[in-house]
Amino acid sequence: MNSRRHENSTDRIGVTRLHRDEGGASASAEMVMVLPIFIFVILLFIQFILVANATMVMNYAAYNAARSAIVWWPDDTQCTADGNRPTRNTLDKCKKDRIRKAAVISLIGISPPPAALGTVQNVLMLANDPSSVVLSQALNQVNGFFVANDVDLGRVANKYLYANNEEFTKVEFPGGDTITDFGAVTVDVKYRFFLNMPLVGWVFGKPYSPAGLFLKGPYYAELKARMSLINEGEKIHPQA
Repeated sequence: MNSRRHENSTDRIGVTRLHRDEGGASASAEMVMVLPIFIFVILLFIQFILVANATMVMNYAAYNAARSAIVWWPDDTQCTADGNRPTRNTLDKCKKDRIRKAAVISLIGISPPPAALGTVQNVLMLANDPSSVVLSQALNQVNGFFVANDVDLGRVANKYLYANNEEFTKVEFPGGDTITDFGAVTVDVKYRFFLNMPLVGWVFGKPYSPAGLFLKGPYYAELKARMSLINEGEKIHPQA
């Protein structure tokens, strides 16, 4: 009698353990399936916050470019690229470069160093060598409007290389190259924002290199901002 009870008890314990093992295995399998999705959602949320912040910076860059445009566009005395007197209310290369630089400086903060692009930096001629001519020119550019130590200045110069690349930052004038006194000046800024969250760029971004293979990064999101301001009209210059 006792032996039968012992056998029944042993059977019940074995069945209970079997159910526990099956339940544990099922929970583990569910965890394995859900965990990658959960991690991806977290990465997507972080990237969304970074893009939202970059969008605000883009609006700031467009404002600065437009503010620069209403100052330089009407000018006919100072900005000149070839030694000839610039035409009032008409854009030339010199004026466009100054307006574009206002946007570029604003975008340095959200720009990655060229090294973040990996092998793509070589294709785009973005050198990360401190002795390179390109970086030396960037250091000269940022040295005028940043006060920092040599290390920070080098970092800013590297980020400036990205922001100043014409493929990554474009400033356009949808209204054409001429304006009227006290008319609206509209400036468009387009920028390739680097997506640094794993997998997110592959799903939602565009590859820097069109010939990239499967999961071949890095990736970017193209951001756009437009700003319109009223120009200040003709300047009154003092007579010599």
